[in-house]
Amino acid sequence: MKQRYRDTKYIATSDGNIFNEKTGKYLKPQSNGNYYKVTLTICGKQIQILLHRIIAECFIPNPLNKREVNHINGDKYDNRVENLEWVTPSENQRHAVETNLKQHGTDLWNGKFTKEQVLSIIKDKQEGYSCRELGRKYGVDPTTISAISRGLRYRQYFTKDELQHALKLCGISKNIKP
Repeated sequence: MKQRYRDTKYIATSDGNIFNEKTGKYLKPQSNGNYYKVTLTICGKQIQILLHRIIAECFIPNPLNKREVNHINGDKYDNRVENLEWVTPSENQRHAVETNLKQHGTDLWNGKFTKEQVLSIIKDKQEGYSCRELGRKYGVDPTTISAISRGLRYRQYFTKDELQHALKLCGISKNIKP
């Protein structure tokens, strides 16, 4: 399948390539270290555009106007239409964590707490300890304790229901977004 990119001389293909109608050749994508990009000449100016964005714009409807393009299989160099989808930034981050493309929690070089420690912090907060006391106990800033006890940090350890239950125990009633 082929589709013209915007109003240019470039044709995008569903297998992730770009064809220049003027030269009769396929463009050779360059890696920027993370993704493939191509250089297009539009109105006499050369511009570099990420290849996966061109393919998504040409072939994948975006009725919700999502800002980012996700590589479903995690391979940033696989720009076939069936491997791309429009996502929000948070959906993109969640996908990266779920597919182990991005580290989180104690897997990070600076990750501090295990799930058990997070539960202990929530329980201690419920029992009346201050954020300052718990910060000293765990060796972190009190704002970190506050964020954990309000469900703003280390959410990846819990399902939505588990987190709401833990927060309810602390007297916090809050709707948690998935």
